[in-house]
Amino acid sequence: MQPWNTWDVDIAQRKPAAISKYKKKFARDIKLQYWLQYEFNNQWMALKNYANSKGIRVIGDIPIFVDHNSADVWANPQYFEVDDAGNRTLVAGVPPDYFSETGQLWGNPQYNWAALENDGYSWWVDRFKHMFSTCDAIRVDHFRGFDAYWEVDAKETTAINGRWVAGPGEKLFDTILKQCGELPIVAEDLGFVTKGVEKLRDKYAFPGMKIIQF
Repeated sequence: MQPWNTWDVDIAQRKPAAISKYKKKFARDIKLQYWLQYEFNNQWMALKNYANSKGIRVIGDIPIFVDHNSADVWANPQYFEVDDAGNRTLVAGVPPDYFSETGQLWGNPQYNWAALENDGYSWWVDRFKHMFSTCDAIRVDHFRGFDAYWEVDAKETTAINGRWVAGPGEKLFDTILKQCGELPIVAEDLGFVTKGVEKLRDKYAFPGMKIIQF
């Protein structure tokens, strides 16, 4: 029950021998997880197909960031702003605003967008492909962060001392469009929205969000 970056170095860094060793050691636990995910997938798709047969479309949600203590970061540290030991170096949040004088320090590791681009955004493409297979449309969380995101040093205790950094923007969504085809996406564009965010949203004709009371 400890974060993966505190494990023994061999398994924390996914050394082949360690992976083989722990696969054998936890074989029953791993098989249980395979079974649970297989059963859930079958049940979910049956539910979705039933809803679709009644003319109901299912909207899913894809958070922009993932948790540091996740299989995503453990298995793909090269795509995230972590050091060689797996510790976060740059984290996500938003600057001070009318909600909070110190901003919001979310703590999720920032993406290494240069590494992701060099790899053809394959991690993101796989993520979207899976979401499109399980839902009819996707609400993309914190859409603003794909145009520009607030980056904070992991040593900070608030989000005050951060900076705006240009996001992947059109390069990412052009790649996803090429790999996935139609993009049934709803952009979560609540809060402070810039011209850049509006331009990115409107280029792909993504509907935004409007709420009655905020």
